[in-house]
Amino acid sequence: MLQLEKWLSKGWEKYIIGVVVTCLAWIAASTLGLIARAVDAASQEGIANQVARQEGFREAVAQRLSLTTPIGCVVAWPGAVPVPEGWAPCDGRAIDLAPGDRIAEVLGDTYGGAGPGKVRLPDFRGMFLRGVGGSAGPLGSPQQDAFQDHQHGVGVSPTEGRDGGRAHWGGAANTTDLILSGHVHADGGAVRASSETRPVNYSVHWIIRVK
Repeated sequence: MLQLEKWLSKGWEKYIIGVVVTCLAWIAASTLGLIARAVDAASQEGIANQVARQEGFREAVAQRLSLTTPIGCVVAWPGAVPVPEGWAPCDGRAIDLAPGDRIAEVLGDTYGGAGPGKVRLPDFRGMFLRGVGGSAGPLGSPQQDAFQDHQHGVGVSPTEGRDGGRAHWGGAANTTDLILSGHVHADGGAVRASSETRPVNYSVHWIIRVK
């Protein structure tokens, strides 16, 4: 006991306190490191689970579509590309045929040739689809936008204070001015003019089942 008191009296108590503090700091740092790694692992696992859920959803959608739709069926896909497995965008691409693929039996050369071992998919980008028949074009052919033939009546009435003469534009003497009631395309608001005639619409991807 006396030897310990002599040892401590020589300043070793500061050394011991320093060692204890260092050990405690190391333990704290190690604990914080373990906690950080655990949080990071949990975060990575959460991200992986989210990706797995998304991939599982995509696979479920693809399986359901494959079970309920025939080869060559075209549907609207509201998501971004890439599309579900076994499907392809209707963008006019030529795809390679594997043994057993039946998409060539459905399409043939309807949408253009593609060479041996390939088939050309339809290009429906920017297109509305229309059933064959009536005034529609042949199967697989595009049809340009058009406006149906029609007529508009114009109301004509003479102005007051004039008599006789011939009807014409202007107000020269001895002639009759005409008031033409014009024809306006408007709904009470701003007129929406464009380079095409179209209905209200949303944009989607047309996709086709190829396998």
